[in-house]
Parts: sequence; C-alpha cells; structure tokens
Amino acid sequence: RKKKFIANLKLSADLVILNDTDTANVEFKGRKILDIHDMAHTWPLMRGNTPFHRFASRMMLSDAKMIMKNVDAIITSAPGFKKWIESEGCESTVIMNRRNPKPMDLMQEKVVGYFGRIRDTDSMSMMIAAAKLAEFRVIAAGDGLAVEKMLKNDPDMDYRGPFTEEELPKLIKEISVMYAMYSPERGNIAEGAIPTKMLDAAAFGRPSVVNQNTPMGELCENEKLGVTAPYGDIIKIAESLEKAHGMVIRNVKNDDRESFLSVIGGILD
Repeated sequence: RKKKFIANLKLSADLVILNDTDTANVEFKGRKILDIHDMAHTWPLMRGNTPFHRFASRMMLSDAKMIMKNVDAIITSAPGFKKWIESEGCESTVIMNRRNPKPMDLMQEKVVGYFGRIRDTDSMSMMIAAAKLAEFRVIAAGDGLAVEKMLKNDPDMDYRGPFTEEELPKLIKEISVMYAMYSPERGNIAEGAIPTKMLDAAAFGRPSVVNQNTPMGELCENEKLGVTAPYGDIIKIAESLEKAHGMVIRNVKNDDRESFLSVIGGILD
C-alpha cells in the first residue's frame, strides 16, 4: 500500500527530500536528496525470519541500492550509516538529529521516560523492570505497534499517548533520565543508529541510558550524554538509571543546520 501511494504521488517542486530508502519508487524528475536515517531493509527481519521476511528484506535492499545511485545527494543521521553507504559505492554527508541546547533545571524526582515510536515490547519491559528495581517512576509517550501489548503488560503505566514536536520539551521536563535501549538483533543498531531521543534529551540537559558496546553507546560515553548498560541485564540497567540520575550534561553540540544548507546549496547551484 505504501509503495502504491508513493508511485501515485504528483509532485510539483524544485527539490524533494526522500524519507529513507523505502521511497525508491517515487516519480519525480527534479533534484532529489535521500535522507537515510534507518536501515529500512532490516525492518522485515524485525518481524520474523521466515522465507517471506528474508525475501522482503532482499527486495528492500535492492530498492535501497537503486535509489542511492539515482539521487543528487545523500544525507544520513549516523556516522555508521555513512560507512554502509560508502560500501555500496556512494557518498553521503552526516547530518545528525541534534538540536541546539536549551538546558532545563535538574529533576530531583527519579523519573525515567521513553518518548518515541514503541515497536519493541521486550525493551519496554526491561525499562519497567529496571525502574521498579531502582525505584523510578516511568512515563512513556508515542505511538507504535507495541503500545497495546505494553499497556496490557503494565496497565498502570503513565502513558501519555502520541505527542507533537511542540509537546516534547514539556515531556522531557518531567523526567530525570531518558531510556533509549533497543534490541541488538535489529540490524540498524549494529550498523550505527543513533537514537534521536538521546540527542533530544541531552539538548534539554537530561542524560540517557543506552546500549553498551554499540555505536550509540560509544557516542553516549564519548560525549558524556549518559550511561550505558548491557541490553537484557535488568540489574545493570537499574544501576545505570541510578548513576544517570542527577548527571549534569555539558558541552552539547549544536545542530547541523549549516551542513544541511550546504548540501542543498551544492545541488541547486
């Protein structure tokens, strides 16, 4: 249905920015920038490993290779993704999902939050279990396929539903730690995905807890944006929540607006 919708779009513009590689069949004759912020061809394998899922993944990878060769520029949200793009013979510019810092006062109460797409029930269950162990309150917001199951498992959770960009700062103000852990079996995690929620939290002065021994974990540690923990280890995740609580986030980098504008200028000149 999505491919059919994209194929039928009638676009009138000088420039189109394509949202990830699953937009490969768009009909547009003007300038195109491809924004790769996820490994779309790994999505089917998150649902299962049947012959059907593997076939769907191979088809999406084929689409990705085609569209990367047929755009005027590629931008990507993670240095690790740039390496993958280079392995396919293409160049890209890293433009991370950073925002200019607007630090908030520290939150004294122990509250962990997860604000974003809710796809993985296991990682949410780990957050809830670790929060109980560390005596943190939990706030979750966002939409996604796992919302219903998450609420079934924990009907008393403080779940705020979907939210807008304008509502995000208010949500972050209510927490002391952001939770940004994902199953390492997801292909994009190993390839270098950087969770936007970690960068958002840092911009507002909140630390995050993220996967240890991953590109996102390395960035978290190198830039002192929070604490890492082994995925699946509830005790270690609880300890990381306690360690992150009260952590002061300093020297947060600004957004990549200038790099983005230079990419646009480069293809419109």
